[in-house]
Amino acid sequence: MFAWGLAKGPAVFALLGAMWFLAFCVVIMVIPRLLAEILSLALVSGHTWGTMTWLVNRVGLNYHLCLLFFVLSATVYILSLRKSGG
Repeated sequence: MFAWGLAKGPAVFALLGAMWFLAFCVVIMVIPRLLAEILSLALVSGHTWGTMTWLVNRVGLNYHLCLLFFVLSATVYILSLRKSGG
């Protein structure tokens, strides 16, 4: 879906990204808290993994250094969860 949007132009890609973000925000807001936390963690982990593999394979950054990205991602997730009262 996103490759198609990117092929159509940056505006279409940005619109798809915004719709993707909004859809998950709505879902997270309406489902029970435990499911919302699980979905949020899955989204954060998946996007962190995707970003890390892109940084290693495309940009050539050190794999072990990129693992720190997971630590940063987990830290932000936990701090956000605590701030929300969870």
